[in-house]
Amino acid sequence: MDIDKNGRTQADEADERPDPETLSRVKDILILFAHTISSMKLFPPHHSSVLSFQDELFDKIQKFLEEHWELEVHVEENAFRYKGELVYKDEDVLKSLPYVFFKDGLYELAFLRDMEKDEFEIFLNAIKNVASLPPDEGDTVDALWKKDLVHLRYYAPDEFLESKLTVQRKNLLDLNIDKDHLFQGKIELTREDLEDISKRLVVFRQKENKEARDFVGLAAFLDKGDLSAIETMLDSDRDASSDKGLSELIFELLYMEDRIETFKMILAFLDKRYGELVAKADFADALQMMHQMAELSQALSDKSPARALEIDKFIRAAKSQVSLDILRDQIRRGTILDSRAFFDFLRWLGPATLPVGAEILESDLEPGVRSNAFDFLAEVGKENLALLANLAQERKPFVTKTIIAVLDHINDKRVIPFLAPFINYRNRDVKAEAIRALGRFPDSLAQKILLGFLRDADEEIRVAAAKCIRMEADKDLAASVAQWASDKDFHDRTPQEKEVALSALGQIRSDESFECFRSFLGQKGIWGKGKAEETGILAVSALEAMATPRAVEVLRQGEKSSGRKRIKEACREALVRLAAGPQRS
Repeated sequence: MDIDKNGRTQADEADERPDPETLSRVKDILILFAHTISSMKLFPPHHSSVLSFQDELFDKIQKFLEEHWELEVHVEENAFRYKGELVYKDEDVLKSLPYVFFKDGLYELAFLRDMEKDEFEIFLNAIKNVASLPPDEGDTVDALWKKDLVHLRYYAPDEFLESKLTVQRKNLLDLNIDKDHLFQGKIELTREDLEDISKRLVVFRQKENKEARDFVGLAAFLDKGDLSAIETMLDSDRDASSDKGLSELIFELLYMEDRIETFKMILAFLDKRYGELVAKADFADALQMMHQMAELSQALSDKSPARALEIDKFIRAAKSQVSLDILRDQIRRGTILDSRAFFDFLRWLGPATLPVGAEILESDLEPGVRSNAFDFLAEVGKENLALLANLAQERKPFVTKTIIAVLDHINDKRVIPFLAPFINYRNRDVKAEAIRALGRFPDSLAQKILLGFLRDADEEIRVAAAKCIRMEADKDLAASVAQWASDKDFHDRTPQEKEVALSALGQIRSDESFECFRSFLGQKGIWGKGKAEETGILAVSALEAMATPRAVEVLRQGEKSSGRKRIKEACREALVRLAAGPQRS
């Protein structure tokens, strides 16, 4: 049995609760882990910042493993835990380091003793590559499995992996390969293909010339040492794409430049580039730029707070400069080709973009785009209920019904007050949607709002509201329903509405409700005979359905009353049926 230098076995250590010093060390390691991955995403592999972060992280993990058997962390959606204690959390879930593991079903990650530096760097590069991809493209488990890392242990549930394999098999089976044409080794270009290639080359050269002019303007603010470093970096990036190479170069400059005025000039260059990306609806690259800026700010926060502050100001300005009218115009012109990136960009901009999502719902765009708009409204609106509810308008019934559906989908009782204004709407479908949403909540407030719909001029709305009301929610509610059923015009309502109302009245079982039933069974006179009899017979059915001793008592009183003959006969028949079966308490 292996024993460490403190005389503990691995089993002993697994059962121990971590002391404050150990927790602090693990927190430092995981924060450094996040910084390391951020720097690897920002800068090329040879960059001094990347190498420094990697060396420091490896050194801290090695020292930890010299005293412990392993470093195992449990993965949550946006957090890491060590032996049950929270040691790392990032509020931005989708961009957090834990989410890179969590999204692919990896719930435990452990570093083991004797891990070599080369193996550790392979691990870091695998995570960096996955973290740089959109969430639905990279696969962390698959990336680690291919590397066969001996001193790394991770766990993903079998059912999660099996579901992914099923999807992969289906995709493989869906492939349709024409073997007769696969190995011909010839590409035939039509005249249209050649013309398209020629046009693309012209555009590409124009773009390169423009970027060159912009960069010459920026270079005027740099000294000879900076320009020499730039030439070296350009030489190393000759094989990279123009966009990627320029992006890496700019972030390299930002990291190196400690003169604040020159630093601001570089930011101004980036601001212009960001505006161009938004103008041409390249939201994926625009958002990637902003995420890189946030990561750079984090990397500079300790080293250079002044530069980190300038980046934070840059990001705030980038959000505020985007006009909703520009976004609307791009939607109308159909220039948005990547709807997923577009809605991710709206999320980043914040809740002020909710009206844009609502307008897309009302548009004639394809269902997939409108479905993304619904998800966007539900996600962002959940934390901004007032803004979401304000999008509802009487003159836009489709959008309004969708807003109600989003509020219903959120399934949080905080939405209840925002459903009250729909009592005053004229559109029947909107009111019916609001009633359906309110009916999901047993809360007293929701039930009182439903009570307001009982006074609606539309019978269908009154019936729908009566069906949703839960009498047990509030004693005052029960009294109001009893009063509603006692209205003078109650007999004039349709059989369906009276049946629903009497069923609701039967749920109350109060003195007021039974008094209403007695009055319905004891109707006299010739005025409105048919409708009054109809109400009385429906009241008998409601009492029979209750089948309680008190209901039986009221039926007996109705049988012996001096009221109408048909009602008395209905009471007698109901009592016979109840006598043959069990009564309720």
